[in-house]
Amino acid sequence: GSGMGSFDAEVARLAAELGEADRVHVLPSVPLEELLSATAEADVGVTLLEDTCENHRLALPNKLFDYVAAGIPVVASDLPEVRGIVERYDLGWLVDPGDPRSIAAGLEKALAEPPVGFAEGSERARGELRWDRESARLTDLYAELLPSAGEPL
Repeated sequence: GSGMGSFDAEVARLAAELGEADRVHVLPSVPLEELLSATAEADVGVTLLEDTCENHRLALPNKLFDYVAAGIPVVASDLPEVRGIVERYDLGWLVDPGDPRSIAAGLEKALAEPPVGFAEGSERARGELRWDRESARLTDLYAELLPSAGEPL
């Protein structure tokens, strides 16, 4: 997608400086209805939130679920909630987002071969981690929390 400020130009400059310009592609944003098919073209999805606050530590980034829906393995921050999803479904590799060597090792593994149980886990995740299922759980929770019909709030 579109970078922030001069990010795209900086990525292109670094790639050229490292002799990797032919391997680095910065693509423009795509319309939402094309996001899933564009994501599915990737070899691996990457989500690297750092544990800088409680919100990040407990986050489940939307892009993690985009990668699940697209059926691609992930390299993700080793944070509690992300770890739970990645390990439960064998979706990829967990890395320290603040350590470039850890990220590189995760990417090398991801590009070498999928996780051992990825095919089965990915299919199971796509069947379970869907909005139609999750929305029912959410509305059931709201129903439990709201007073019964006719009772004052």
